Amino acid sequence: MRFRTTAILAGILVALFAAVYFGDVKRAEKKKSSQEKEEKVLAAEPDSIREILLRPSGIHLVKEGQEWTITEPVRTQADKGAVDGVIGTFRWAKRYRTVAEGNVRFADYGLEPPQYEMILVHNAGRDTLQLGDKTPTGSYVFARLNRENRVFTTTTSLLSHAQKTLYNLRDKRVLPFEREKVNGFTLRNVHGSFELVREGDQWKIQSPIQGPADRYKIDDVLSRIRNATAREFVEEEPKDLSRYGFANPVVRVDLILGEERARKTLLIGNRKEDKYYARDDGRPPVFLVDSSFVRDLRLTLTDLREKKLYEFLSTDVDSTVLIYPDLTIICAKDSVGNWQVLQPEKRRAKNWRMSGIAGTVNGLRAKDFVSERATNLAAYGLDRPAIRVKMFRKGELLADLRLGKKTKDGVYALGRDEGPVVLVPENTLDQLKFTLEDVAEPQPKPVETSQSESTSGTAAKTGQ
Repeated sequence: MRFRTTAILAGILVALFAAVYFGDVKRAEKKKSSQEKEEKVLAAEPDSIREILLRPSGIHLVKEGQEWTITEPVRTQADKGAVDGVIGTFRWAKRYRTVAEGNVRFADYGLEPPQYEMILVHNAGRDTLQLGDKTPTGSYVFARLNRENRVFTTTTSLLSHAQKTLYNLRDKRVLPFEREKVNGFTLRNVHGSFELVREGDQWKIQSPIQGPADRYKIDDVLSRIRNATAREFVEEEPKDLSRYGFANPVVRVDLILGEERARKTLLIGNRKEDKYYARDDGRPPVFLVDSSFVRDLRLTLTDLREKKLYEFLSTDVDSTVLIYPDLTIICAKDSVGNWQVLQPEKRRAKNWRMSGIAGTVNGLRAKDFVSERATNLAAYGLDRPAIRVKMFRKGELLADLRLGKKTKDGVYALGRDEGPVVLVPENTLDQLKFTLEDVAEPQPKPVETSQSESTSGTAAKTGQ
């Protein structure tokens, strides 16, 4: 009975201790949370901010759905990154030290009148943060919240945000769009008009020729347009666009977006010193862009088209024919994947050499396009090529390369029977010119009979 009573009392004591301990922990956590809220400049949750008004600039930002919009002094889309930066600062900005309270001369701290004000509307109500002079060391700024009779110091990051201009906070993208929605585009510049369409993950040129485009170049162009920003906004609501040269632009880009084939257009007009006037046709403002951006859009047909002559895996090649005016070398892989010379004589081929030949042909890129059709081949020395290389995979022709005459700019080449005729680097001739000994492994030397073996053999025969 005594044991049972003792156990019950022990249990009660443990429960009481636990209650006291965990109660203290909760109170400590609550106190810590309360202190942190008191230390922070903004007690409200920063993510609940839905309006920001900056004074004296008069910039008014309003959250509409998930997007931020500037409503004053002009109505335009805000720069999400810039607004997130303002809101993000309130997550950690603290009141570092109270320097004066009660009967305060606010003018001594640059707070009467305040140099800057940030008015924040959020779910818990409204807060007005006034910012004045920096502290003597310049590390902090004097501040006042909601006209309290107290001055405290806080981070100068808030001062930097309060000083932001309309240019700092607005969306400066020259043509906002989603890359993955681009199905095609037309680029017009001094070199012509080029129409391109996307087919899966590949790009095709539709006009002025039809053929594959350089997808990496197209990706670069779209990235350049998407990331380009206005350097200066010239006129918000222009009444007369003629003076900017948009009627006859130096560059025009028309993007086709989504299944509905929506169109977005960028116009680049007259030059102004080292910049150009530009405009998104779907928005009113006229702005300036860098001349480097315009230069990047002055692309030629050669810039846009695919310059790689072939697209195959070098390791897939299982037979190769090298044709020269005075020699033809035929090589093929055997059943275990080693290269063998079949013609002009049967020998073991150098695996590394054959891999190098396949790599050279597979990596060959056109420097320029000479003729779209393979006509008058004699003019380019391609009717009787200096070198012809054919490559196969299980009987399928992967490449049929012909190299012709040399010019000061390179070597004429034909990658397909139908064309085009292109120029390739001059050293391509050296990279693909081989003799049989270059391709084949050395012939094994015959075994020579030693003098002693010869003499011994003669003596044995004589003894018989």
